[in-house]
Amino acid sequence: MIPVSTFSREEIDTAAEHRLFVLMKSAYAKMLEESETDDHGNKIWRGKTTELFPSIGAHVPEQSYVTRLFKMMDVAQQITKGHRGTPSEWVLVQEPKPEIFILFKDKIQDMRGGRRTSKLEVIRQDQGDLASRVKACERFIANLLERLEVLEDDYDTRMEA
Repeated sequence: MIPVSTFSREEIDTAAEHRLFVLMKSAYAKMLEESETDDHGNKIWRGKTTELFPSIGAHVPEQSYVTRLFKMMDVAQQITKGHRGTPSEWVLVQEPKPEIFILFKDKIQDMRGGRRTSKLEVIRQDQGDLASRVKACERFIANLLERLEVLEDDYDTRMEA
């Protein structure tokens, strides 16, 4: 495994999340090392993830988490899915960054089953989001009406002249 430690444990909640980030960095580094550049300058990795992840010390469930995080964080995107003897193809987009990883903490906890969001929490969050959007629309309409009044006054003044 390629040793990588780019941020402290204080920046994340659990050792498991820290391990996921280290595995992401290791997998990306190995994929980059084994990649080829296509005609458009993209780095393309061809291989079997079932062989890649054990080579960096990742367990089977971690392989799934890492590949899902690659896609969510736009680190790498799968072009073709491998099957038995056929390797998968991935375009490498960007190196995993801790500041982006931290933004996905809730999704990571959800993937790992560490955080369950109740239906009531989801409804309350949606309700708050909708209330914010309605307020923004109301402000926008109020600004439009204000502007319309100014334009009407300007029109009336011009018509009187």
